[in-house]
Amino acid sequence: MIVYVMRHARIPFGEGLPRVEERHITPQGRRWATALVNVARRELGFNPKAIVSSPLLRAMETAEVVTKVLGEESTLTSDDCLLPESEPKVVYARLRKLNRVGSVLLVSTQPLIDNLIADLIGGKSKVGLYQGSVACFQCKSLPGPGKGELVWLLPPSELFDGKAWPP
Repeated sequence: MIVYVMRHARIPFGEGLPRVEERHITPQGRRWATALVNVARRELGFNPKAIVSSPLLRAMETAEVVTKVLGEESTLTSDDCLLPESEPKVVYARLRKLNRVGSVLLVSTQPLIDNLIADLIGGKSKVGLYQGSVACFQCKSLPGPGKGELVWLLPPSELFDGKAWPP
């Protein structure tokens, strides 16, 4: 099974903003997520058959961007197993139900993302993703602790702002 893990796109920070749970992704975050998905699809074969998102607003909006870019090739659902305070074992239980799908994108936020990635690769410490990043893991059997191998990692496209990549 191929498991893609994506951290939600950029949200605004600063004073006078709604609580973080109520913040929408920024227009720039939406553009970068679109560019990132297009590059990942074209150059790395990114093509999840199922997309499962945290129900948090910023994660769902990011997952909707991905779904729009991929079109009808992927289905989008929301699941509480991807809430920030969830544990990797709860996510693995959800992934077992999707085993026949072949490739799944999980969209969530911290600290779950860090904990899940570290657990998948068998790491002892957290592995962080920037907002809007996506990573691909190959699991030779059902996903679980130490069962994933990192295949590729794309940082958010904004790190390349003003450079040639992405085209």
